[in-house]
Formats: sequence, C-alpha cells, structure tokens
Amino acid sequence: MGEYNYVGLYILENGVPVLCMDSAKWGKWMSESKDRFIHKSHIEGDIYLSTVFLGIDHGFGSDEPVLFETSILRPVQIKETKGLEDMQTWRSCTLGEAKHTHFAVSAKIREAMKEGRWPCKVKID
Repeated sequence: MGEYNYVGLYILENGVPVLCMDSAKWGKWMSESKDRFIHKSHIEGDIYLSTVFLGIDHGFGSDEPVLFETSILRPVQIKETKGLEDMQTWRSCTLGEAKHTHFAVSAKIREAMKEGRWPCKVKID
C-alpha cells in the first residue's frame, strides 16, 4: 500500500501528489498555493463546475489516496434545488483522473441542458 501517513496530508509538486509529514508546511501550501484549484467552468446561468485538490486523503484505507474533488456548484443551490441532482460530487485519485472527470461531467451537464433534462443525475464512465 505504499508509505503510510496517519493523517493523510498531501501537497502537489508539478501536478503529482506528494505525502507531507509536516502539518505546518502542508497548511502553508494549502493556504498559499494556486495549484489547489485545478479547473472551474461556468456551465450556464448560475451553474459552475469546480475541480480542486483536497490535500487530505479521502480514500480511508483504499489502495490509492483520493485527493481530488469535482463538484457542481450553484450559489443558491439549497433554496432552489429540485433535488440532489444538481449538487453532485465526484472524487479522483490522480490529477489526470480529476481533469478527465471535470471535462466529462461538464459535457454531460451541457448535453442534458441542451436536451431539456437538467437537473438530472450525471453518470460518467
């Protein structure tokens, strides 16, 4: 399973997650690095898609650390949502997977909007 870090803290170095055993260094990197923000897309109206580096392993014992998150964002999503369909989240282990997820979800949302099916559950391969 590789090197064990009981708190699962990571930073990115040239797009590669690196285990960080120094919590002060991790905190500084997380608060100062623009590399945390992978991609943000304006889909339409008040709908955005955001992919970020989490910096903390959300894999909870899985073989690979789960470090990236892609989320559909709406400023008023709690008040206006028709359900949880427009508040979905996907997690990824690598930067490449995270980028693929971001663009695949973006395409699926745009397709659903064009066909009048939005909001809907977005499924990607």
